[in-house]
Amino acid sequence: MGERMNMLRVGFVAVIGVAACGGSVVEEGSGGAGGTATSSTGAGATTTGTVGTGTTGTGAATTGSGGGTSTGPCPASPPTGTSCAGVPDQFQCTYGESVRPDCRTSSICDNGTWETAGGECIGPADCGSVEPGSQTVCTNMGDVCTYSESICYCGCGGGPACVSPIDWKCAAPPTTPGCPAIAPNDGTPCTAAGVECTYGTPCTPSNAVVNCTNGLWLWNRMIACAL
Repeated sequence: MGERMNMLRVGFVAVIGVAACGGSVVEEGSGGAGGTATSSTGAGATTTGTVGTGTTGTGAATTGSGGGTSTGPCPASPPTGTSCAGVPDQFQCTYGESVRPDCRTSSICDNGTWETAGGECIGPADCGSVEPGSQTVCTNMGDVCTYSESICYCGCGGGPACVSPIDWKCAAPPTTPGCPAIAPNDGTPCTAAGVECTYGTPCTPSNAVVNCTNGLWLWNRMIACAL
């Protein structure tokens, strides 16, 4: 099911990629709020999308890659209970600016309706004022602390075995050209086609691997981790 969902996400954003590459596309859907969002692009042209407005929110026109304007699948603000018609089932949109990806608000298209959960989370009380050095011993497995744009995780980093003592593993922002300092929100526009960005320590709760695919940042939720 997860593999099928991932293919649907890529297939959906491929439609947006058509407009970015010189074709034209008209999308009609919920507009994030029950209205109709329509966009059209051509080679070398910039066209402003018409945003549909409903009674419970407003759809948003966002800039995609290729110099045109396309309407992304994510509403401008977290939707709850509104229609996500035209969006693949289980497509996720995230909101917020937390350094920790797992602390963002998440909206998922579930059987035709947007369901929203999560939000900002409070760091553990034992986070020091200075980022701990590599392999500094920590005491509470699973604690996550942030320092500027770095994410530190107390534990084994998702490995197959955990041997005491556990320690801090800190991940600085990615240095790959085109990667933002903090994780871009899932489902938002991007211009760095094909770029992959990793945030946090792989296979930990605060990790995110994000790809720029057909003009949209997509969080990879298909990563296999050893148990």
